Amino acid sequence: MTAQPDDFAAAIMAAERAAAILIAAKREGSVHRAKAAAEEGRHCPQIVIEAADLIGRLGERGAALDLLSAGLSLDGPTAPLQQAYARHCRDAGDLEGARRWLRGAMLRARPNAAMAFALCEIELSRGDEPAATEAFELAGELRWIDAAALRYAADRLIAIGRGDLAAAPLMMMHLRSTADLPLRRELGALLRRHAPFERMPERLRTRLKLADPQTAADMGPPEAVGAENGIDFTTSWFAAGAKAVWDQLLPEINPTRILEIGSYEGASACYLIDRLGRDKSLEIHCVDSWEGGVEHGEGGSAQANMADVESRFRRNVAAAIAASPHPVDLVVRKGRSDVEMAKLLAEGGAGTFDFVYIDGSHQAPDVLCDAVLGFRLLRANGVIAFDDYLWQESLPYGVDPLRCPKPAIDAFTNLYARKIQIISAPLYQLYVRKLSD
Repeated sequence: MTAQPDDFAAAIMAAERAAAILIAAKREGSVHRAKAAAEEGRHCPQIVIEAADLIGRLGERGAALDLLSAGLSLDGPTAPLQQAYARHCRDAGDLEGARRWLRGAMLRARPNAAMAFALCEIELSRGDEPAATEAFELAGELRWIDAAALRYAADRLIAIGRGDLAAAPLMMMHLRSTADLPLRRELGALLRRHAPFERMPERLRTRLKLADPQTAADMGPPEAVGAENGIDFTTSWFAAGAKAVWDQLLPEINPTRILEIGSYEGASACYLIDRLGRDKSLEIHCVDSWEGGVEHGEGGSAQANMADVESRFRRNVAAAIAASPHPVDLVVRKGRSDVEMAKLLAEGGAGTFDFVYIDGSHQAPDVLCDAVLGFRLLRANGVIAFDDYLWQESLPYGVDPLRCPKPAIDAFTNLYARKIQIISAPLYQLYVRKLSD
């Protein structure tokens, strides 16, 4: 038996009730409860199979076969296959296919909140607000598992301009892993931008404490540049990290020619334009491939659609330049940092930059290359800023020193110890002044 489309939410909740009954059946060793679970979740093969397995283990082989025989009518593509197909349909722009197969996956296996959030985004993209609301409310009743899928759903919601709704899956991720600092920063930016989340169902908003002003305060400081200038950041990494140091350091350096390695959405570039462009003209070179690092790919800690990130960067810096009282010559160098910095050296750029900010690849060989080339491009008494000094990639086997910035930054400071002076070393950044070539 399959659920009719109009019964979709009811069928999902029936599976949730069946799962609860099945848990009790396993705890009590009750054939009666197992059969009740199978009846309540009869449209869901996962429930039917688990109930039959329990009944079989309890000695009722015939009853188990009867359950499975009745469930054979549900045979078809597996739920994981349907879910994967739905995701690829969505990425290819096939909204109807994505909706159909994702709903099928949710009916065939006990779904989770991430699946409901993904369905919500699809329905919004289709223009079906009631169906989107139903899916979003459903997410609040389901399990908060599968961080990668929650991340994917949040990114899709952000991509269609619904960062207010994206705060919900991100908050679920945060509540399961409160030590994820980049996630806290990103979530904090959404909280400050969209609170009090008036378009979000009140029950879920309250459950996730999104309506509590203290929640936003706990997530970190506000952004460096406000949205009033037409600037839109989906993360608060820069504001929560480097900004406080730059507030004190930049007036001392007073840079005019700046090189930035790794621009992402443009938070640091916009800060520089806003802060320095008030008093003088600037020249800023932004180097980024916008291909993303390992952390931005599938399963990474900061998954993102890098094409969307690049688009936001270009919109953000354009808005910042338009608001600047003085001219800003912003040169976007799209490509690998080693290639683009080599071009700058070939163009006669050695020793011409006042400030070099290195926040690109987090892989040690790349960071060391950026440091060495950045040093050659920096003038005497100029400053190099390294971000994410203590960043570590989450790997099943632990920490790989070749996939972290710290070993490369340490190697650079040791090798160039006679030519540099460490001037500031907060937790996540390291700043060095160039004394001589």
